[in-house]
Amino acid sequence: ATREQFAAILSAALPDEALVAINHVTKIPDVNTSNPNYAAVIRLYNAGILTGTDKNTGTFQPDATITREQIAAMVTRVADPSLRETVAF
Repeated sequence: ATREQFAAILSAALPDEALVAINHVTKIPDVNTSNPNYAAVIRLYNAGILTGTDKNTGTFQPDATITREQIAAMVTRVADPSLRETVAF
């Protein structure tokens, strides 16, 4: 699966209460707002589940194959909100 596909699945599986926003991300450099999964990716960035592949710019690499390590980090942050990351770019 791609990073974008997994983000869309994870976002759809979780209620709003599980993804309370701790960030205010409004734009991701490599995910166009017309992308059908844009809202899911932004939702996970704002909840601190996603931090991007470049913490300075927030690049997401939506078409890259997701790794087990990346899945583990995301699922861990969902399960334990104290591990969620703040981002600013």
